[in-house]
Amino acid sequence: MATAIPNNWRDSLPLGVAAYAKLIDEDWDEFTINTTTCTVKQVNGFLLHRILFYRSRYYADLQLWEYFREDFIGWTADTWALGNIYIIWDFRDFLRENGVFVPINGGTIRDNIQQVLNAEEEHEWTPQEIEHQKKFNSRGNPNNGQPQATL
Repeated sequence: MATAIPNNWRDSLPLGVAAYAKLIDEDWDEFTINTTTCTVKQVNGFLLHRILFYRSRYYADLQLWEYFREDFIGWTADTWALGNIYIIWDFRDFLRENGVFVPINGGTIRDNIQQVLNAEEEHEWTPQEIEHQKKFNSRGNPNNGQPQATL
């Protein structure tokens, strides 16, 4: 039996990204972004691509924090404002689930991620913050027997 060939770029999107097909453009997996001229779809595509790329390399903790900050040099509140809120939520959750502290403090998620970008040093998680993350991400808690959601 012959393998089906995708009819268009949307047919070849990875699992998880396809749900956001209307929010990204055909070049969603471009590796660079010009933050002074980027579009909504480019910001969304870049965020999704970074999640998939970081996950495929198993980046976590200090390494993820360092590469994330490098990849997002030049991003500002205006850049984040272009992003789809659900994609930004997924991105924040990905960072936290992989050891990068992003505050959950009642501020906007966009501003909290930008705060991480602006930090000179990686935040050291306190025991209280670790416990809060375990509760926040109970799907990943091995004690509750539920599988963790993935993008």
